[in-house]
Amino acid sequence: MLEREHHHWYGGATSYEHGHSHKCSGYTELSTEVGHSHYHRIIIIVVKDREHGHDHEIEMMTGPGIYDEHGHHHRFIGESSSNGRPRHSHYFESVTSPPIGYYY
Repeated sequence: MLEREHHHWYGGATSYEHGHSHKCSGYTELSTEVGHSHYHRIIIIVVKDREHGHDHEIEMMTGPGIYDEHGHHHRFIGESSSNGRPRHSHYFESVTSPPIGYYY
């Protein structure tokens, strides 16, 4: 059972494709309880890149909570939309921070 609603911070960089990568950061949506664990939807990331003249969007769900001495975090893996010239996508994999912003 989920104790309290919460968010996580996430950040990192995408894979290096066609001479560049993109930095991404933000906050997960509130948790969704599924079975004996919970997941978070990663808010759509619009990666603005003025230097390379294109954007990518990434939307994904985290994995279940991974518990440790700091509480818990989540792994997530996804691929961006295909944009740019030539058209390409980027891979993004990271872990969230421990929970922040508890809500009752």
